[in-house]
Amino acid sequence: MSETPFDAAAIARDAEQHGLVVVAGAGLSMDPQSSLPGWGALNDAFLDNLGLLLAEHVDDGLPYQIAELIADRRESAAVAQPDLQAQLAEESLGEHYFELFKPLDIEAWNDGHAALAAIARTGHLRAVVTTNFDRLIELALRAEGIEPKVYCTPDEFEQLLRDLDSAAGSAPGSVPVIKVHGSVEQPASMVDTLRQRVLGRPKSLEEALARLFGRHAVLLVGFSGADLAYDPQYLGLRNGASRSPSFTVVSRSKPKPALEGLLGATPERARGVRGDLPGCIVELARALGHDEPLQGPGWDPEHETPGIRKAMLPTNVRRSLGNSISPVRAAVILARLVEIAGSTDAALQLLSGAMPHHGKKGLLADPAMPEHIGLIAGHLIELGHIDRNLSEGRFTSELAANVVLSIKEVRLTTESLAQAALACALCGDAVQSDAAGLQALRESREQFKPTVRCDTICALARSWTVHERWDAPLIVALRDTYQLMHDWGDEPRKARVGALLVRFLIESGELDSARTTLVECQDVVRRLNLAVVGNDLVAAGGRLYLAEGHPDKALRALLSACRHQEKSQHYLRLAENSLPLAEAAAAANDGETHNRSIGCFEWLLPLMPGLGMQYAASRVRLLRSVGAVDEARQVVVDLRDLGRSWRMHPWAAALADRLEAAIVRSAPGPSPAH
Repeated sequence: MSETPFDAAAIARDAEQHGLVVVAGAGLSMDPQSSLPGWGALNDAFLDNLGLLLAEHVDDGLPYQIAELIADRRESAAVAQPDLQAQLAEESLGEHYFELFKPLDIEAWNDGHAALAAIARTGHLRAVVTTNFDRLIELALRAEGIEPKVYCTPDEFEQLLRDLDSAAGSAPGSVPVIKVHGSVEQPASMVDTLRQRVLGRPKSLEEALARLFGRHAVLLVGFSGADLAYDPQYLGLRNGASRSPSFTVVSRSKPKPALEGLLGATPERARGVRGDLPGCIVELARALGHDEPLQGPGWDPEHETPGIRKAMLPTNVRRSLGNSISPVRAAVILARLVEIAGSTDAALQLLSGAMPHHGKKGLLADPAMPEHIGLIAGHLIELGHIDRNLSEGRFTSELAANVVLSIKEVRLTTESLAQAALACALCGDAVQSDAAGLQALRESREQFKPTVRCDTICALARSWTVHERWDAPLIVALRDTYQLMHDWGDEPRKARVGALLVRFLIESGELDSARTTLVECQDVVRRLNLAVVGNDLVAAGGRLYLAEGHPDKALRALLSACRHQEKSQHYLRLAENSLPLAEAAAAANDGETHNRSIGCFEWLLPLMPGLGMQYAASRVRLLRSVGAVDEARQVVVDLRDLGRSWRMHPWAAALADRLEAAIVRSAPGPSPAH
């Protein structure tokens, strides 16, 4: 960005010639006397309160330490960013999540808001476009005797488009205030989550803004440009910068790369200047001829004690959330956050440690308890602690997944039913696995909710991999879910289901589609720094290299994935990926890695005997590759025996048939007669 200072006279000339549209971000409301927190500070206060609320419930400092861990990793590794935190919280809290923003509904505007109203008074302000939820622009306009015409909902954005098309436009003495992320007094209008940002704003709003930007001089103030990182075309600013007769971005310091990209895209039209708020807007009001004192608000505690609003923020957030969040729900949100920040062991420790306190305080009927139980079960399954009998001597805790999933006081969610199907598959019980899986599929259709459908399909897909089922209808289900998450705007789940879809596409031989999906999901993971899913994609990439005939590349990728999974105690993932690692090592003539990988898998197999089917398929592939046909046939015989010992396991028999057919195809035929 240029070091050119803000030139109020030049902007005033543009405003007088073309009319002015001001685009105002959070920075407008952060100065005294408003002193409202930035978006990050507000979400940090929410995170702190989650930890505090739960720490008081369990009489232990661990939850607060976990909240600090999330905040530290957010700062150091850019994980669990506020918009993703907001998405997880809104999923759990629903509309109550937006009560978090009640502390923003104040009446103490600052000189920046007052100067905007003064500019409106000169007759040159055509509209204010703001990402802010607060009502301070409207209040300052009214104090100046100007009635704001607020647009903040999809229906109102449609009306805005019609108003811009009408000859009259805004009524005399009225200024459009276009609140693109909604307004604090209308929670249903508010936009704060990652999913909402990915989906973008209504087309009618973007069309209206394009007209305003194309007709008038545009001034951006207090705007970080963070939304441009997700969508370079956010709010049509990039096109506006190229079409506006004058497009100026004011920044106090070096702007973020996304905002620099906006300026760099049209350097001949857009200009970046240095300036402070509220000073630059006050200067502009004076340059446009407003020489009267700015209208100030009434008394506010911030006037008497500067900084008190910031100091009281955690308390105010706590008060606004007090009636909308229980300790059980706080545990769920905090566990999901620390998991997405890369620490699944902390999530399990938090959830399992809170359970006795929930029971003592009569919270087993809490609406969030089924989700709480499901999260514990999911972590235990990943840890390999599925059945107490299988885990005997390997785990000190008696809290196995099948125990958690059988708690009578808590009805399983649809996702938990799918987890039960996975747990049964890993134990070799196909009958129970199929029954739970069918019920989960039926419920996910009946109560259709995109996130539930995705989580259910993801858990079921892992049970299908245990049974070595790669049927076309299952791939269709994964593809449909992947598209559903894309259309829903849920980037983390899109990457999660995408990693599974890649594996199924590889098994079906659709390698080009697998590569395309892998690249799309890698882009999501890079943007959001999703540790667990990112490692899943590394492993998926290794499998793809192996299928494409690049064993050295496959070896490196799968080694990296397995090392991370071993370190994180993701033992189910480690077991699943040890087999393709062994195959890659064999193809690359790395006997040591091959033997070590097989040893690792065989160490884990007693915990999850259902993976014996994957073992059989992998061993047959290896034996076929070296022409050991008789040994491969013996593996199939052993698999049939295993299936019979598992109450006539239908999928073991089906796999044995497929493997036998593959052996026949690869076996050398009889020598030609001489």
